[in-house]
Amino acid sequence: MTFKNQFVNFNDLLTKGYVVVKSFLDSETIELLVNDYNRKQDSGNKNYLYYQMSNAARLVVERNALAIANTIKELGILNADLTTPASIYLSPEAKYFDWHQDHEPWYIYQQLHQYLNFNMPIIKPDPKLSGVSVIPFDILETVLPEYVNRFKHNGATRFIASENSTKVYNDNDGTEFTLPINIDSISVSPELMPGDLLLWRGDLIHKTQDALTHRVAASFRITNRDALINKNILLSGCESKKGFIQRNSELFNRALAVFDKFETDELPAYQVLSNLYTN
Repeated sequence: MTFKNQFVNFNDLLTKGYVVVKSFLDSETIELLVNDYNRKQDSGNKNYLYYQMSNAARLVVERNALAIANTIKELGILNADLTTPASIYLSPEAKYFDWHQDHEPWYIYQQLHQYLNFNMPIIKPDPKLSGVSVIPFDILETVLPEYVNRFKHNGATRFIASENSTKVYNDNDGTEFTLPINIDSISVSPELMPGDLLLWRGDLIHKTQDALTHRVAASFRITNRDALINKNILLSGCESKKGFIQRNSELFNRALAVFDKFETDELPAYQVLSNLYTN
């Protein structure tokens, strides 16, 4: 696809798990988002410290993000076509996130391979610092072929790297195991400037690169509207998962209320989200 005079190979979402789109946001949109971030609207989420995007800013980002998501869908690469409420700013005040696959989206949507995370720095003085580091799936498959399928189409995991190994904690089912390498050794940190887009599939392993400079990024998420969400799966899991749910109980209770409203244990994502704040 040609986007602003560049070629973007969106098939990399299947092989690597991410792509970079340079100059995704124009200067006017960056300024709008910076001003919006400076309002510091609290998200109310006790699992994470981040700020909520205003509806006006969200609509501008949504238009750009859906254009990309629709192209990816038309190309038959993956199907993410429903915007989620997660429109946020990640800032220096937020906690440093070590290696992980996302937790709350996995618990709520129960799939992340048809889920896109649009990460767009809006304040970033150095392209080589304070971005996002990732573990590309193709490298993981080459180095650890016996483990890669434990992470593809998965989520809610944490990784603690040491000198020659990496401990893996699954915060969905409570299992633990050890990788025989330090995953820092196979990581990639794309160079990004304000307005660039780092777009990744939801099951990609990633972390905050560093906290050496003042970086603020806008984050916008799109999932598969028809992917099924099961109430019983949402309620099941290990103690760590229960802790996540308790700390953001308002959101999860609203989701559970949607199932009660329709008197069913399973609904497509679009039906859950469309009723999340109206029941």
